[in-house]
Amino acid sequence: MSTHDDGAALVTGASSGIGAALALEAAADGYDLLLTARREERLRDVASEARGEYDVATTVLPQDLAEPDGVARLYERVAETDHRVDRLVDSAGFPTYGPVTKTEPERLRNQVRVNATATAELAGRVAPEMAARGAGGIVLVGSAAGYYPAPRAATYAASKAFVNFFARALAAELEPQVTVSVVCPTAVDTEFVERGGMGDSGVDDGLTHDPVDVARTTWQRHRAGDRVVFPDWKDAAVCQFPRLLPHETITSFGADAFDQGTFPFLSDD
Repeated sequence: MSTHDDGAALVTGASSGIGAALALEAAADGYDLLLTARREERLRDVASEARGEYDVATTVLPQDLAEPDGVARLYERVAETDHRVDRLVDSAGFPTYGPVTKTEPERLRNQVRVNATATAELAGRVAPEMAARGAGGIVLVGSAAGYYPAPRAATYAASKAFVNFFARALAAELEPQVTVSVVCPTAVDTEFVERGGMGDSGVDDGLTHDPVDVARTTWQRHRAGDRVVFPDWKDAAVCQFPRLLPHETITSFGADAFDQGTFPFLSDD
């Protein structure tokens, strides 16, 4: 049952993976849900689960955020609902794998639009309202990849670097009334490999997390006020090494993370 009056959580990328799991965490916390992604049927499945498990209201808003006016169209539809956005959970994003020279320019453009541009625009729309109320929260899904230049995943890693550092700066601007958190996991067991055309990569062989566990940790730490969330100590270590090692070494490790699925100094073996 909703416990936040007319407040809702707007969740992007809510059709699967971390986004779907975070939507259910928000519902468990008593938030009604505004769910968006491209795949309407999958969104309706998540909405049905949230209603059945937690007795919250759900609204499904299918939208492709790669469209030039995607965020504007989404927010127009959000404004037509009976809810204010008390929590923004931005999980929309997709990877690519392969050299820039062999990737369609349109796919690179759309990746930046979804992974980075939409993140900034959505935050720019909800943050002033939250700041005016003196309350609210924003959760952004970054990545450990955003700490590394990653050959053959160059645009993905760069887009996640934007998210990682945009979140920290936004948190400093909005604290203490509005909590902004970014989660920076290594590989997560989602549709990541399939969607990114990464069958030839080694990502599935790496430090793989359950998205439900990542979402639960993220939501708990966000509600506790943390700016940066690492699902476990290995993620934290991966994200700290770039501070200590030469640029060439970090770039090599970034390639290893996608080509081999791990780092030379971290293994589950």
